[in-house]
Amino acid sequence: MAYLPVEGGARDVPRAREDDTRARSLPAGVLPVSPVLVVAATVVAVGVAAAGVASTLARRRIGLLHLWAAGLLEAVLLVQAVLAVVLLVRGERPADTATFLGYLGGIVLMPVAGALWARSEPTRWAGTVLAVAAGAVGVMIWRLLQLWEAPGG
Repeated sequence: MAYLPVEGGARDVPRAREDDTRARSLPAGVLPVSPVLVVAATVVAVGVAAAGVASTLARRRIGLLHLWAAGLLEAVLLVQAVLAVVLLVRGERPADTATFLGYLGGIVLMPVAGALWARSEPTRWAGTVLAVAAGAVGVMIWRLLQLWEAPGG
């Protein structure tokens, strides 16, 4: 998105698009898909995946630590989802809104589904189930950021 500086430098005004519509500008400091939250979610997802793989290698089911870690991952994802939904409601749109919403819904459900499935798995493979869910979140969160930053929105 291209911007023209405003006199006084306090705010940027969006430049007209090629189709003569005006692009909306975000308030200073507001990012719909925060890179900080993306990195935080990735770090937590890697930790959950590592814990899941470790329990599989130890031939054990998942424990309370795994569930707390999955809960932390879910909390980070919910903060990101609320931020994105608020800005969607305010009128900000990514280039492909339908795909963005699909990823947003899927990424919020993934840790919950993985934890529930892993909890119901009576074998040592419960950790692998949780690790796969966390790995999918680690990939999907970066795709979510990519979708929001795509040009043409």
